[in-house]
Amino acid sequence: MPTIHRRLDDTGPGGGPSGAVVLAADQDLRGARVSATQLAARDLRQFRLTGSVLDGLDLHERKLDGVSLEGASLRGVDLRGASLRGSHLEGADLAGADLSGACLLGAHLDGTQLAGARFTGADTTGVTYPRGAVSAAIDWPDTGRTKSGACG
Repeated sequence: MPTIHRRLDDTGPGGGPSGAVVLAADQDLRGARVSATQLAARDLRQFRLTGSVLDGLDLHERKLDGVSLEGASLRGVDLRGASLRGSHLEGADLAGADLSGACLLGAHLDGTQLAGARFTGADTTGVTYPRGAVSAAIDWPDTGRTKSGACG
């Protein structure tokens, strides 16, 4: 499995290194183990992330609309306020991920591991999710069909 390593850029405060990964749009990261702590791009809609390992990444407030994250590992990922409209997360592992305030309008979560995931204030209108996934182990808003305004 290819690994995307952290690359320092020179856009940090005072011109020093920020430590963020800088990737151009339309990156093919299918099956890659992304080891950086933060992706610099705010708009990740052109990324191909099927089967990628993104564990523990800070992806809050990122645009992931329509992105295929099928079979990806997103354990403990910070997706607070992220936009995942129509994203494909079938078979993904979102255990311990924080999706508080995220826009999940029409996202596909069939076969997704959701143990310990947090959805407080998320808009889950039209989400398809695994049968039996809505349980006490998941902080899911109002049985998984909440329009919270997260999709603005």
